Amino acid sequence: MEEEFKVIKGYEDYKVSNMGYIISYKNKNEPRILKPRLNRRGYGQVNLLKNGKAYMVFVHRIVAEYFVPNPHNYLEVNHIDECKTNNRADNLEWCTRTYNVNYGSRNEKNKYSSSLCLSQFDLNGNWIKNIDNVSEFCRKHNYREATIIAACEGKIRQTAYKYIWRYWEPEYKEGYKLDVYGLVIGQKRPINRLNKDTREIEETFSSIRDIELKYNYNRNKIIDSCRDNTLAYDSYWEYNNAPITRQKFNINEGIDFSNIEKDLYQRPVYQLNFKTNKIINKYNSIYDAYKNKVQACQTANGWQKILACCQRIRPVAFRSNWSFVDQFDPNEPTLYQQYFNSK
Repeated sequence: MEEEFKVIKGYEDYKVSNMGYIISYKNKNEPRILKPRLNRRGYGQVNLLKNGKAYMVFVHRIVAEYFVPNPHNYLEVNHIDECKTNNRADNLEWCTRTYNVNYGSRNEKNKYSSSLCLSQFDLNGNWIKNIDNVSEFCRKHNYREATIIAACEGKIRQTAYKYIWRYWEPEYKEGYKLDVYGLVIGQKRPINRLNKDTREIEETFSSIRDIELKYNYNRNKIIDSCRDNTLAYDSYWEYNNAPITRQKFNINEGIDFSNIEKDLYQRPVYQLNFKTNKIINKYNSIYDAYKNKVQACQTANGWQKILACCQRIRPVAFRSNWSFVDQFDPNEPTLYQQYFNSK
């Protein structure tokens, strides 16, 4: 499938790709791909700004509206491969509500969940009982089965109805105590405030509510800082029983490229003017380009941005376009040029 871009009607500073992502051109010098946030049901959402206000949209619906035909005017969009984060146009189809809720392996999953055996624990990790019929148990206590299953999976939530839930194991019996270290239980998760320069702990709070009461800070900004390791209110924040996921990069310690193929980051690259596509500099590898840019920008994921530009996933990185030397074509328009030539 050849990639296409279309301007989103009513949001002229944004463009949607049939590959399943949305690009923001609010900053004309460095367009960026918006990173979706998953809602409780696993669907990707992004915020589009208009007249100073943010409007939440579902990525898969925007892609479907611009690239998937809908001759019958159906109202729902289905993921063909049942992966809710795969928003490519060729993986989406318009459908009815009945078709959508009964599609694929849904009925098999429901049948499987009815035969599951679970174990129930209190919030301190003490075993309470084993449950051999989840559906009957949920009907008796007026619980939602999906909520308890989500707590067992631990992806969306880790507790449900003030209990901890786990898939049954033979050792779960009277006297067994579950290790609850690191679990998010309600809002009572201690948080550390870190010095932005040294990353040393300056203050510890018993919960995010204590931070709100003392400083009147926005809780969502604190949560984002804990999750993404970003600055909030001139400090870094972390849950005090979880390590920081991204430490400040020290160039003398080298770079961990173990998660990508060596031939990608060892290939020579050009740094290009993102408007004219003229060569600014040449580096022997993404590693060398990364070191040069880290010294100026102090960013821990610069090599990822450069690699994304070389693979034509990202339009701009560090106010420049990038290309592998052996793939460079001076006459080929950049993603930035494609956008503005189409407007």
